[in-house]
Amino acid sequence: MDKAFPFWNDAAMESVNLRAFIGIADEGGISAAARAIDAPESSVSHSLARLEESVGAVLIERHTRQLRLE
Repeated sequence: MDKAFPFWNDAAMESVNLRAFIGIADEGGISAAARAIDAPESSVSHSLARLEESVGAVLIERHTRQLRLE
């Protein structure tokens, strides 16, 4: 849990991570997802990394110009 946001619990953070993942899946990329959910690209990318870490698997295969759901 982020100490800067003590009111956030694990479920809220997981919700943010899932929202980013669904945005990436729907939009086809991190940049497009960031625009769609009105969030910085770095936040979307970090959310995806946290979600992948929490499930212990790569969810989206990253390439230079394209992403693929695993």
